[in-house]
Amino acid sequence: MVRDVTKEGRRDAARLYLAKAREDFVALEILSASDKSPLASIGFHGQQVCEKSFKAVLFLLAKRFTINLEKDIAETHSLINLASHLENQEIELPAGIKEHLLSKLTAYAVKFRYDSIPKPAKISREEVLASASVVLEWGENLLIG
Repeated sequence: MVRDVTKEGRRDAARLYLAKAREDFVALEILSASDKSPLASIGFHGQQVCEKSFKAVLFLLAKRFTINLEKDIAETHSLINLASHLENQEIELPAGIKEHLLSKLTAYAVKFRYDSIPKPAKISREEVLASASVVLEWGENLLIG
């Protein structure tokens, strides 16, 4: 949770979210390398990479008084909602990342992680890895720039 809404506090939060996204990406790469890894686990880590990268960018670039950083950003797992906040803030989504892909990944946030018999979303391991890679790189580039 981010308590310090100063510019430096928001930058620190963005760095933390991206560091955590990078950790999830490493786990995703390891899981993706094995055919034995469940798609639910791959999807979960892919979703986490995207969620944390989106949050990092929102904490860094969102106009402070037009968005509630705690309620609107920190407490959501929906990539669709986070993408909507990005667009409302006039922050362009990464190239190639479309709403249908975000909705597929969002399903892995909680539902697929904790349901006893999850129905797999129609997404491949390769799509998860590629999407997470694009979103993470986008977030890191915005933080550096």
